[in-house]
Amino acid sequence: MCPATLWFRLVFMDRYLSLVLCLPMAVGDDSFMQDLVGLEPQEELERIQGRLTGRIISRNEMMRHGSRDHCEETRDIDYMLKQAARSLPADWWALPRWQDARTSAQLKDATVRIARQMHHYDLVLLLHIPYVVPGSGSCPADDEGARGCASSKLAATIAGRELLARAIVPAGPNRASSSTTRANVLKILLSALALLLAHLDSHRLGRENTLDHQRPGDLSLVGRAIGSLESVARKHGDTLCSSATRALVRLSAIEATAAEGAAYRTWSEPGSSMAHTECTVREEDDGVEMLFPTEGCRVGNERQAPPSGSGTGRPIGW
Repeated sequence: MCPATLWFRLVFMDRYLSLVLCLPMAVGDDSFMQDLVGLEPQEELERIQGRLTGRIISRNEMMRHGSRDHCEETRDIDYMLKQAARSLPADWWALPRWQDARTSAQLKDATVRIARQMHHYDLVLLLHIPYVVPGSGSCPADDEGARGCASSKLAATIAGRELLARAIVPAGPNRASSSTTRANVLKILLSALALLLAHLDSHRLGRENTLDHQRPGDLSLVGRAIGSLESVARKHGDTLCSSATRALVRLSAIEATAAEGAAYRTWSEPGSSMAHTECTVREEDDGVEMLFPTEGCRVGNERQAPPSGSGTGRPIGW
């Protein structure tokens, strides 16, 4: 591995870890984008992802400091992620079939491709998930802001679905064990969270809830996610996985109640969207407070109004 490639790998990992841990990146230099000659399309995709990861970190800083420019920056990053995906043929994005891998080389290629696909969808999720729960400054109270938040919620839902389809691969002839590893835990947790919050909110639409068509499949994915996290918790004694299991089970129960007609509203409060080492659930008289890694939310009944300073004070809307 040449020094330039090694340097890019270090920057790539630093930026990703900084993003998921809500920390500033150590290196802001994007000089790794200057020489792309001779790189494979997948390698070019990684370079673009590395640059955009830095921009997502900067966007998050904008949100924390109350800058309204974060909405335009989010749209710009989203557009560049879509353009990057188009640089590879459509069949490259298909989920590889493990049973088609006849040799160790084919199995390695399939594994690398899935890892790259997952990283791309993970960036889409991390870009848009701050808008899934309305919070301090996340959604401007105008028509353009509402459309932007609706678009982000849809993008987060799609990304979560794609991530779970790839992150939870059962054992089979070519796999000695499940693909659910500790490295995938955060991806699985946030994907399941995005899906549950999307369905929890969409139940407000009643008979006009088009997302309900995908609810059975999405709940199946969430159920598999919970089972996988529980398995990792037992195997490794992982407190994040065990706490995530409890939190997702509780949120699943709330979503099921909403599906039967109960009305809820969800919002975040200042200071809740930061890195947490485990999930917490606190039952209160008028709702439930939940903290997840990078995200925090409160779920209350429809009669309860969010406190002032907690964003728009409106339920999540599509």
